[in-house]
Formats: sequence, C-alpha cells, structure tokens
Amino acid sequence: MKQVHLLPATLATACLVYSSVVQGEGHPSVNCYTSRKYEQLNTTDCLRALETIVWDENLNLDTISNPFTVGYADCMIKIEKPKRQKPKRDHVLDIVADVIKSCPSRGGLSGYSHGMSAQVFPSSAGDLSDLNIPVCSARRCQYEARDCSSALDLVGPDADRVYLSPSSFTSGNCTITLATNDDSPFAVSSSFLRPTYDKLVKRCDSDPGWVYISAGNTGRIDGMRLSTQGSQCP
Repeated sequence: MKQVHLLPATLATACLVYSSVVQGEGHPSVNCYTSRKYEQLNTTDCLRALETIVWDENLNLDTISNPFTVGYADCMIKIEKPKRQKPKRDHVLDIVADVIKSCPSRGGLSGYSHGMSAQVFPSSAGDLSDLNIPVCSARRCQYEARDCSSALDLVGPDADRVYLSPSSFTSGNCTITLATNDDSPFAVSSSFLRPTYDKLVKRCDSDPGWVYISAGNTGRIDGMRLSTQGSQCP
C-alpha cells in the first residue's frame, strides 16, 4: 500500500472547505469538501476500495507503505500514518468511516492528534495517476526477480489475446497475477505490462507487491492490478 500526500492542487483550488470538528479523545477533525461541480461520493465503491488493501498476518499495515492510495471505480482514498507505525485494520477502517459518515456527499479529510489522516473523495475530482504507484506488501515471502521477469513473458506478445480475471503466470519461485477491478476479461501483452512491472520491481525489489494499471480492461471499469509474490508463499 502506498503513496500520495495531500489533496491535489487542482482539487484544492476547486473546492470550498468547511470544518466539522468532533470533540473528544481520539476523535478527528473532519474537513468536508464542497465543490462547484456535482461530484457524488459513492460509499459502496469506497468500501470496495478498502478491500484492495493488503494486510499482514496480524491484520496490520506494513511500516513501508506511507502514504498510500487505493481506489475503486468512483472513489479514491488516501491514508497517511506516522513513520514506522503499523496501525490495525480496524483503526484504518474507522478513520475512513469518520470521513464517509461526516461527509457523505463530496468526501473530505480527517486528521488525528496521533498523526494519521484519511482523505476520501470521488475519482472524478482527483488525479487517477496517484493510483499508479506500486504498493509493497507487508508479507515477507521473497522470490527471484529473474523468475518474475520470466513469468511476465508468459503473458505473451499478442495484445489482442483475452484472459479471464484473475489470471496467474508462474515461473520458478514467482507468480504474477493480473486481475481487473470488475472481474471482467481483459486483453493485454507482456510488452504493455513491462514498464509497469519494472516500476513495481524498482520499488519493492524481491518482496511481494502490486500496482494499479489504468488500462487493459474490456469491462465497465477501466483498470486492473498486477501483483507479484513468491509461488511458495503460504
């Protein structure tokens, strides 16, 4: 899980912000966005976005991924946490829920005294390129980088070949999985995936990880994920 800092400048200048401050220990200050446009936050999509987060075996975030962005269809979520901390899954879900409950229309930003923050807003109001930053998994199950490169070659050179979602490709001790956001079939080639794969390897080295690709989908939602992990991982 990774990436992205505060609200993109284009969104910040387009929005008027009001504060809804909830008093009490552990409660956030929530700033809700109001926009001249009529973007609408889709709560169901936000919940689906949260499902894409990869947790460790104790249901914690890893210490590496910070800040990070996840998204699904019409909802984007950015979460920032203090360095070297591993917040629990329930805690992360709670800080996102604070924004959704306080700002159900346009979304907003919650801030906590302990240093965590969550930003939730419609995809149409933000920069989808924020989602294209690789996320390294908290799981430690390494593989040989050359095995993953060989697994990627198994996708093949034919850009018109259609695969089912998810589809996995294994070589040696590495498995690459491709999955679309809406589980629709997809057409893609190894040469198309190579630059995105190289970006994932550069960031995560030989640790498992995934990266969002805003293309390659034949279904309703234009997006898919490329993930890597050791094929012997439990």
